[in-house]
Amino acid sequence: MINDGAAWGERGGGARSTWCGLLSAVVDWLVGVALMSAAIFGNVSSIMLRLYRGTEEYHEKLTSIREFIKFHFIPKPLANRLIESYQHSRSFTHGVDMNAVSH
Repeated sequence: MINDGAAWGERGGGARSTWCGLLSAVVDWLVGVALMSAAIFGNVSSIMLRLYRGTEEYHEKLTSIREFIKFHFIPKPLANRLIESYQHSRSFTHGVDMNAVSH
């Protein structure tokens, strides 16, 4: 391997051979790590927020269906079919409202 004078403590050579160059490299690295961490954390928190929102919407709709069943005195077999129908359609579409997407 050829030594071009860029090693630490030697004069001349590359930009990282001085303490200012070394300090610049460390600061650049720290800024890069901070920006990368912020991007990863932002994406993960966004995904968690969407999951939480979807779960909340599911439970609100299920509660609404159960209140409808109680209010209208719907028989138990039909009530079970209503709840199962909602759960099936929810699992089939993964919680995406097709009417909202198409408009």
